[in-house]
Amino acid sequence: MIKILHLTDFHLNKKTLNDWELSVKNTTINKLKEIHLEKPIDLIAFTGDLIDVGGKEFGGATQAFQIFNVKVIEPIIKALNLSASQFFICCGNHDIVRDADGLRDELGSKNYFTSEEVITNFIIKANKTNSYEGIKRIEEYKKFEYEFYKDVKNKVQSIFESSFKLSVNGLEVGISLLNSSWRCFGKGDFGSLLIGEQQLSLNLRYIKDCDLKIALIHHPLDWFSDVEKKIISGHITKDFDIVLFGHVHESSTTIQTGFNGTLFINVAPSGLNDIRSDSRTFSNGFSIVERDIKTIKCTYWRYNHEQKKYVLNTDAGDQGIFEQLIPAPKSKAFNDIIQQVLQNIREDHFCELDEHFIGVKAEVSQPSIKDSFVLPPINQGLASNSDVPNDELTLQEVTKTSEHIMFFGAQESGKTSLLYRLIREYVDEFNLIQKIPAYIPFDELGNKEINTAIREYLRCSSDNVKTLITENKLVLLIDNLNYSDGANNRDRINRLHRFKKENPNIQIIATAENDIIGFIPPDHMQNCKIGFNYFYIGSLRSREIKIIMKQWLPGENELKADEKLEKLVNTFRSYSLPNTAMSVSLYLWSLENREKKPINQAVLMEIYIELL
Repeated sequence: MIKILHLTDFHLNKKTLNDWELSVKNTTINKLKEIHLEKPIDLIAFTGDLIDVGGKEFGGATQAFQIFNVKVIEPIIKALNLSASQFFICCGNHDIVRDADGLRDELGSKNYFTSEEVITNFIIKANKTNSYEGIKRIEEYKKFEYEFYKDVKNKVQSIFESSFKLSVNGLEVGISLLNSSWRCFGKGDFGSLLIGEQQLSLNLRYIKDCDLKIALIHHPLDWFSDVEKKIISGHITKDFDIVLFGHVHESSTTIQTGFNGTLFINVAPSGLNDIRSDSRTFSNGFSIVERDIKTIKCTYWRYNHEQKKYVLNTDAGDQGIFEQLIPAPKSKAFNDIIQQVLQNIREDHFCELDEHFIGVKAEVSQPSIKDSFVLPPINQGLASNSDVPNDELTLQEVTKTSEHIMFFGAQESGKTSLLYRLIREYVDEFNLIQKIPAYIPFDELGNKEINTAIREYLRCSSDNVKTLITENKLVLLIDNLNYSDGANNRDRINRLHRFKKENPNIQIIATAENDIIGFIPPDHMQNCKIGFNYFYIGSLRSREIKIIMKQWLPGENELKADEKLEKLVNTFRSYSLPNTAMSVSLYLWSLENREKKPINQAVLMEIYIELL
């Protein structure tokens, strides 16, 4: 049995320190003492962002870390009668000093770290020479870490190593503090971060014989670069029992069970970021993780500033608690089904996904859907022409949720493109998402049962479909799910509702045509029996239009490209064409191939058809 207090993202600056001292500290410590009295907390995991913006308000990171230690860590461990050997921290993006490395060096590094071999060699050299060249941003954090753990035994530490062993209730526990922030630099960190297979291997080497292996990582795995995301997620899934994340300021818990065992993943909320916020999604608090031989349990606590007390966060779990029996490892046969079905989707459908998009210039090879697709504004009914995002949905939010989603959009607004892009995301990121997509164009379903359509799309047996549904590994992507009247459509809808009733745990993500943002069609309201969350696909704004147009200007001088983009956008808007990806692509294609001006959508289509 082990009991872990999971804290994260305090972002200590002068404001949050004042909130901690005057409002939160005593409440937090009293609650922790109460929890500790019921059953002792064995260790504390703090998954990054101890301080804010590299400690800027305190005169630097070193000073900020010292304040964090004195004002936060010491009072907590003293109250719980713990020591530094039971308080574990990993580096967050706010714990680094971003401008310690120059922009020129950073731009060079971006082009340098393009293979796992290069990343491995860099880590080996940095550890061997004890050099922070190119990663000076993490130096002050590492110095604090060395000082904090100087009296702790049973550890290994270097620039890219930070692992510990401790005995907990008869278990030997290994804890690796993995640095996901050594490549953080600007605001565009998503999709570009690295851990390095070598960093993982070095840390695992020290704890490999432990009974329970725990990893602390600041950034969730979907933040990592495609260069190593698959490798890193595979290692983590295989080699650790518990992984604790921070960064995203919200609570979530998942269990992944595969051929190699079971991985428990917990993301904790920010502990001290904005205590006066009324956001339920990004509420402040902490998690308590408890694991024994048979069960895993996570209790979510939310700080209520008005009452100055902690309450169970019922938005994060049933009654504020996640509890589940630890599943047995999946059989090799089940893993083989997963891998075969994923490969079938790649072979049968990936080309179709890529070719769905109108190509770029003739001399440029057709890009993949991951490069071509531009996410339109998607929200829950807020019409806006602003170029500033306003509570808009991201692909990652779609793939992380287990709820049913309906995307409404006008004709050619990108509904099918969105589902196609989701197919690619689910397949490429299966190790993280653990869902297999089955795409069904509802208006082409004919007389087929839903099970048959799934079987044909995945190219597998009915028994395999049944297994995937039973193990909750499928997500249905249903295109053109319109609840309009008509005998044929009613029959299809009845089949879908019957399938959903027989398989209540299956997730459905669907699209339907609807021209009015914020409005649910009456036929849908009357006939739909699926508990959808409704979202609306909006028109592209200038920034999305520019991203599409930029694909037509490969290799051009950046300054000239920006000038040309402005002209292209202004000319496109002058024709009052629909602000959709289809219209933008047709417009660019027509400009590239014809003298005739695309003065409206009809002429645009006429030009394109003639060209084809």
